Amino acid sequence: SALTALRTDLESVTHTTPQGKFWDPSGEIRKQMDAALLLLSSREPDVAKIISTSEWVGLRLEEEIDNARRDESQQRRGEQRR
Repeated sequence: SALTALRTDLESVTHTTPQGKFWDPSGEIRKQMDAALLLLSSREPDVAKIISTSEWVGLRLEEEIDNARRDESQQRRGEQRR
């Protein structure tokens, strides 16, 4: 349920807020979330793979906070120079 909620929130942010364009622009995090959710829904879930994918998603989300802030700040500075 945590992965589903994170996936929904990330999708919402990317589509409904001005800052959303800075979040996961390549879609890589969302793809890995989808992969983990698919693993969870399988008949015999690979728990180790689910855990490692979920850990990767958590780490990337933490990095993405900094990346999104940096990218937004760079865009603002570029707009101020015009």
